[in-house]
Amino acid sequence: MPVEVELKAHVRDRNRVLRVLDQLATAETATYQDTYYDTPEGALARAGKEFRARTIHVGDQQTLLLTFKEPKLDSSGQPEHEVVVAADPNQLSAILTGLGYVPVIAFTKLCTNYRLTRNSSSILATVVQLPEIGDKTYIEVECVLSVAEEPHIASTAETLRSFMIDVLGLDEATFTDDTYTGAVRKHRDQQ
Repeated sequence: MPVEVELKAHVRDRNRVLRVLDQLATAETATYQDTYYDTPEGALARAGKEFRARTIHVGDQQTLLLTFKEPKLDSSGQPEHEVVVAADPNQLSAILTGLGYVPVIAFTKLCTNYRLTRNSSSILATVVQLPEIGDKTYIEVECVLSVAEEPHIASTAETLRSFMIDVLGLDEATFTDDTYTGAVRKHRDQQ
């Protein structure tokens, strides 16, 4: 079972972070359209699970991913199962709702992705903006570990933390456990 190890932070100076990342890797700009599903009773959320359909637009290319996240193992590690789906997003939505799932939240993320290596770990660093909530910027850095690598969650999390502090110059006080779904819900509740 793959385990995603991820850390996230608020970014105060987006342009500076992008300049640093541009020196380390090639940027890929993408738009993510995320829709989260649950049972009508909210059973997945109550169990700490997530079920998401994501459409990724890079240029004129479109990829549809279906993701199931199990409950977190600790503050940075979470089992994640993901598959590319060869379907139209509307067809996938019809299938999921036909199976009894309901969309609980949907939103768009503007992402700039960088793929790089640090301490032999393959890292995906993503600078994220949620247009719906304004000009707030996040950065998330993640590694996906195999089952055999699962005992290394803590050391991988430390590699990511070091990268964010030592390379990107982020203050640990900006690190957050906030979720994008939570940020969007909070914004919508305030409207």
